[in-house]
Amino acid sequence: MAEKLEGPVSVVKDGVDLNTIITANSLMVGRNVVRRGGVRPGLPALNVPAAVLSDAQAGNVVAGDNVPAVPDVSIDVGDRGTSGGVTIRDEGDRPVISLNGRTGFITLGTGKDAAGGLMVRSDRNGPVILVTGKEGRITFMDRQLNQTLVIDGVRGDIELIGADCAEDFEMGEPATPGSVLTIGEDGLLHPCRMTYDQRVVGVVSGAGGQRPGLRLGRGQHHGVRQPLALAGKVFCLVEADHTSVAVGDLLTTSAIDGHAMRATDPKRAFGAVLGKSLGSLDHGRGLLPVLVSLQ
Repeated sequence: MAEKLEGPVSVVKDGVDLNTIITANSLMVGRNVVRRGGVRPGLPALNVPAAVLSDAQAGNVVAGDNVPAVPDVSIDVGDRGTSGGVTIRDEGDRPVISLNGRTGFITLGTGKDAAGGLMVRSDRNGPVILVTGKEGRITFMDRQLNQTLVIDGVRGDIELIGADCAEDFEMGEPATPGSVLTIGEDGLLHPCRMTYDQRVVGVVSGAGGQRPGLRLGRGQHHGVRQPLALAGKVFCLVEADHTSVAVGDLLTTSAIDGHAMRATDPKRAFGAVLGKSLGSLDHGRGLLPVLVSLQ
């Protein structure tokens, strides 16, 4: 059975001075513990080398021979009907981590010299969520430790690594990322197949190695769904077989499946413009960055 020590109970570092590292009103220790009457050097407790558990009032010592940290060890702070708390201090006796049982608050950092922080690691031991009080930032990272989302509390900014705002739509047929899409007679989206098509709705996001910064409409759906870039910068399939494309040119639908072309006829372009080119293409076909803005 687990053994409960009524407090105050301290976890002390083995040595001459017996410096206290944790103090609590009561402590519940898991199985395989032995009550001893004095300090014995080198006995582990809670998997902390050279540490013992002592009852500060009775002067007894509880030391574990191979005491497991998980799942058989639990720490129960506070008597029934009385709130408890845990405080961890640094070498300057400043409380750097405080758990308040009455208010339910967890405080990290001293509020003076040391800022608080929280790190959540992945199974590869890399930080995937990092909260720092010093910069007032929450940073999310992928498994390669590339930043994917930053919330800056000081400046009030949300930094998204992706470039466009996209929404998932049901497709009438799969389309390559970068394809220009139009609304078909079936109400589904298809790659464009005619010039100056006023049913143009946008570009399939995800081409050129770029992901959407904001993606809407995700969830459990039937059928083929793909992200359509509604605004922002996206890479788009462009053809310059008949006329070159320069930076700043308005783009419209082409007769080549899923491609955009330079809009040269202002009358036909009205309502059929999908965006403005941010790159140039003298001839042939390729991917160009485009600022999506339906007109």
